[in-house]
Amino acid sequence: MDMNAKFSADAGACLRRGWELYKKQWTILSAATFLMGILMALVGFIPFGGLLVAGPLLGGIYILIIKIDKGEDFTFANYFDGFQSFVPLLAATTLTGLFIFFGYMLLIIPGIYLTLAYAFTTLNIVDGGMEFWPAMEKSRKDVTAHFWDYLMLALIMLAITVVSAIPTFGFGVIFTLPVCLAAQYYFYKDMREFYAGDKSILESTAPNTE
Repeated sequence: MDMNAKFSADAGACLRRGWELYKKQWTILSAATFLMGILMALVGFIPFGGLLVAGPLLGGIYILIIKIDKGEDFTFANYFDGFQSFVPLLAATTLTGLFIFFGYMLLIIPGIYLTLAYAFTTLNIVDGGMEFWPAMEKSRKDVTAHFWDYLMLALIMLAITVVSAIPTFGFGVIFTLPVCLAAQYYFYKDMREFYAGDKSILESTAPNTE
């Protein structure tokens, strides 16, 4: 790889690929998204219930997306594989939530930045096998290094989600959210593959063991 080259993502291409992946298994991905909404609503009556399951449920959808992309065999039960990374996902969800909350308290802009910066944390855990802090830091560094590319994708995904949610009282999200998550996965995947041979990138995001 050219050491002077820099990764650049096409938001439109990521979304098109996300749509193509979604069409392959749209029933399972929409069912998983619907189930996530139901479970989040149910545990919402329990103190901190949503905090406990949000990370694993989101991770489960990413696991299904990854398996579909790789052409691996899977069943709907794999949706719950996110709970195999329960501790790091819970820790990451808690810390990112706190950081983002305080970021919004500090004149909003820091909160917006952190919302974007931690976008790949879940993928770094369920796909990259990282612990919560290295996953958070890698996501932050990756998004910061490619901020404008990712911002474009995030704004389009936000628009798609809002447009699908308002006229359907939120129901349309079960169809559009999996597409957006798949698009985000392709951004993450392409970036990871681009830098796969760059040792400096890997070392800069590795956990400090000293």
